[in-house]
Amino acid sequence: MAKSHALLLVFLLAQMNSQAQAGHESRESDRTPEKMASSYVPLDSWIYPAFERLVALGYVQTAYPGLRPWTRLECARLLEEAGEQIIDGTASRETEELYGELELEFSVEEKIFEGGANRQIRVDAIYTRLTQIAGSPLRDGYHFAQTMVNDYGRPYASGLNSVTGVRAHAAAGPMAFYFSGEYQQAPATPRQPASVLEAMAAADGTPSLGHTLPLLAADANSVNRFRLLDAYASSKVHSLQFSFGQQSLWLGATESGPLLFSNNAEPMLMLRVDSVSPYKIPFLSYVLGPARSEFFIGQLSGQRWVFSPPHLYGPEINPQPFLHGTKLSFRPTRNLEFGMGFTAQFGGPGLPFTWHNFLRTFLVHRANLADNPAKRLSQFDLSYRIPGMRNLLTFYLDSMVIDEYSPLGSNRPSLSLGIYLAHLPKISRMDFRAEGITTDLPTMHFVPGAVYRDGRYISGDTNDGMLMGSWMGRMGQGGQAWATYWCSPRNTIQFGYRHQEVDQRFIGVGGGRLQDFSLRTDLLLRPDLSLGVYIDNPP
Repeated sequence: MAKSHALLLVFLLAQMNSQAQAGHESRESDRTPEKMASSYVPLDSWIYPAFERLVALGYVQTAYPGLRPWTRLECARLLEEAGEQIIDGTASRETEELYGELELEFSVEEKIFEGGANRQIRVDAIYTRLTQIAGSPLRDGYHFAQTMVNDYGRPYASGLNSVTGVRAHAAAGPMAFYFSGEYQQAPATPRQPASVLEAMAAADGTPSLGHTLPLLAADANSVNRFRLLDAYASSKVHSLQFSFGQQSLWLGATESGPLLFSNNAEPMLMLRVDSVSPYKIPFLSYVLGPARSEFFIGQLSGQRWVFSPPHLYGPEINPQPFLHGTKLSFRPTRNLEFGMGFTAQFGGPGLPFTWHNFLRTFLVHRANLADNPAKRLSQFDLSYRIPGMRNLLTFYLDSMVIDEYSPLGSNRPSLSLGIYLAHLPKISRMDFRAEGITTDLPTMHFVPGAVYRDGRYISGDTNDGMLMGSWMGRMGQGGQAWATYWCSPRNTIQFGYRHQEVDQRFIGVGGGRLQDFSLRTDLLLRPDLSLGVYIDNPP
């Protein structure tokens, strides 16, 4: 695998070098933003809720919330678009404040659109987070549930947990770099009861006797480690941006977490090809509007069980499986965005990574496990501003199926449906969002818990033990709701609710229920200092 990583890195560096040489040959033409690389805004940044509010209010019309993260230059382009709408003086005071704070954040990128050079280096944040957890938190979303979700797969346990990290980005013409790393600390976790381990092993089809118990059988030592999160290099080649390194994706329109790919798990080492900004596809865009797209391929970590007939490999496997995915989104009107995507897990013991096997993941599906080249997940999502309430109410959905070409027309999709109110009547500074989710597939078609699991890849759709899709897991239903009061663009108070129920037929331990109320506040104490406080009552 080291050789494969080296080849990918050489390819990226070669692209960077060729673009840099092209820059020397036509320096003036390369001063255009279309030929400049830019780092991505991290998925947990405050800018996404801010832009989503501008989108819902009608001031931004070419954003693609179902395909994130966005580059800093793309954010500046969207901000320029919003400014053209706000300049007429009809915007509310809250909207003008929001626009002004975003302008301050992307002031350097806005100058690039005015002809400035793309040369910068900046430390974005130095941060510390302390989390005190009482009781026994839930940590296994693949089998049960999670107390902390969409948190980059960070470790946590009962007691005091902490992370201390730094984020920085740099750019130089057609090249950009991003670094995010942190020191993580978490207490040790106790051993699972033998009855629970036996039930998990029976559901997964893995050995459960003696030394072959799943790795979760052992006591987890306390965590004291430095960990890279998102860390990558990017190069702009014509209209495409190539990025190589550890990266996080958010492929869906929901706030609680896309069904296909989220930041619930640790960032994956990948090569990513992103269109960055909207473009037109000949003929097709006349009907479906401008498009945005991206492709990625990377290698998973922490996969423990692979069944390649007639052998079961685990709990230590080498090489680890690969994952590749594609997402294509369209915007036919200013009020509608929809997208289609899929991922395919392939390679690993008994199924070597070859170009032949890679191409088969797009074209071939076999019921026979020995002949099937990949585990596929297919997705469809949309976001629509409701007629008659265009600047108030947005409806959106995310859907996913296993081993089918599309959720459209399927009678067994996993679904996540949501609404977003940009402001409440007579409370202009408060917005509201609610989402309902189900991954509880009919067992007439599948064995219990088939979502995110495969007959070959028994460790499922996980990276380093955490689900890469929705925290709802393999056979659950429930949802989330949030009410957020915007005191100012950087000072908010949020009330949240989360509910999850696991089907009693899953794993055979009686199912379960999670109910969680939360309060969160984010305060900007001064331009270079912010404070966040989060309180909830998980079971």
